[in-house]
Amino acid sequence: MSKVIELATTLANKMAPPDAPLDAPERINESAPVITIEAGRRWAGLDLGDLWLHRDLFYFLVWRDVKVRYKQTVLGAGWAILQPLITMVLFTLIFGKLAKVPSDGIPYPIFAYAGLLPWTFFSNAVTNSSNTKLIPCWYVGRRNADAGYAFMSDLASRLNHRVQLTTDGHNAYLEAVDAAFARDIDYAMLVKLYGAEAAGAGRYSPPVCIGTRKTTIIGQPKPEHVSTSYVERQNLTMRMGMRRFTRLTNAHSKKLENHKHAVALHFMHYNFARICQTLRCSPAMEAGVTDHLWSIEEIAALAD
Repeated sequence: MSKVIELATTLANKMAPPDAPLDAPERINESAPVITIEAGRRWAGLDLGDLWLHRDLFYFLVWRDVKVRYKQTVLGAGWAILQPLITMVLFTLIFGKLAKVPSDGIPYPIFAYAGLLPWTFFSNAVTNSSNTKLIPCWYVGRRNADAGYAFMSDLASRLNHRVQLTTDGHNAYLEAVDAAFARDIDYAMLVKLYGAEAAGAGRYSPPVCIGTRKTTIIGQPKPEHVSTSYVERQNLTMRMGMRRFTRLTNAHSKKLENHKHAVALHFMHYNFARICQTLRCSPAMEAGVTDHLWSIEEIAALAD
């Protein structure tokens, strides 16, 4: 069972090896030629000949993304072509035939597709810019300063770019985030404000949330992205998929070691073997950590 935990950690480490410092300079052989690559500032400097020369790499990257995104669908990559066509047909029938929306003499399928094309690019840019739903790390322990530092240090070691982070009002995170990320982060703290418990409510009935207080701690986090909704939804997914966290039952782990193993197995399955409905693939596939959906047999074989 411990091998499963080690492998889950190793695979997650592929995103950014924790033992590789981000700012460590690489050693350069002075006798070897040094090539400096600088980004152009204008489209006029775009070398189309160079793009054509490396067209194989471009094709590989595009086809890899298509296969990962549509591998788990019945129609495969064909769905990427059928989806906009089906949308165009629906728009033509509803707005062109039924609603009689004028198109100024332009054939309505072309008129609809011309409007859908920029919207599709914009929609994909917004929806796909969020995270891959991958759980990069987790920690089972006490809710104190040592646990907070260990958890944040592990998280920082697995990220290879600057991120925006939101936590609850746990004071241990204040120093832990600062020490782990060395202020290279946009960090905000969100505290929920609850009203008085309603009369007649049960012992485990949650109080009513009457508001939130957002505080910028480090960097410049965007206020509209300061939220703990993602981790709260992940908490629900964890409780529904792992009954050891169910309250008012005797399904809890009797040993801390068994509880840690159960948490590791849950996140291993969630990251590698479970198809996300919005991504249409596993979080690990979306993040590029693996190229296929893992089976239960593959996960079980790790314990051998």
